[in-house]
Amino acid sequence: MESSSEGDMKKIPVIFLVFLLLAAVPGPRECSALSLQEGLRIVTGEGWDVKIARHREEAAAASVSLARSKQLPRINLYGRQVWLKNQPEAISSLGGTFPLSEKDFLTYGISASQVLYDFGRTGRLVKSAESAVMAQGSRTEGTNNRAALNFIMTY
Repeated sequence: MESSSEGDMKKIPVIFLVFLLLAAVPGPRECSALSLQEGLRIVTGEGWDVKIARHREEAAAASVSLARSKQLPRINLYGRQVWLKNQPEAISSLGGTFPLSEKDFLTYGISASQVLYDFGRTGRLVKSAESAVMAQGSRTEGTNNRAALNFIMTY
C-alpha cells in the first residue's frame, strides 16, 4: 500500500506542470478600437473570400499561358537500351546463319513537331482563356465589394 505522503509527492510535479502551463497562457490584452479604414483594409486585403477569389483569378491567368503553349513546338528526347539474351540470327538458304543486330545496343534520338495551322483553334482557346480571366477579375472585384459592404454594415 502506498502512503498518502508518497501519493502527494507524485501530485506535486503534475500541479507544478499545470501552473507552468497556466503561466504561459497570455492574459487579456489591451484592445483598441478598429477604424473603418483599417477594417476595410484588413477585410479586402486579408479576407478569406477575397484571397480565394484572387487565387482563382491567378489560376485563370495561368490557363492563358497554357492555351498559348499549343503554338509552341513539341520536342521529344528519347533513349532506349536493349539487352538481348541471345544474338538474333537469320538462317540463310546457303546453309549458314548471319547476325541481324547486335546483342546489346543503345538507341537515342530527338524528334520535333510544329503545328503550322490549326484552323483557329489555338486562337479561340487563348481568347476564351483571356475572357475567363476578365470574368474572374469581375468576380474578384464583386467578392471584394461584398466583403467591404458586409464589414461596413456590421461596423
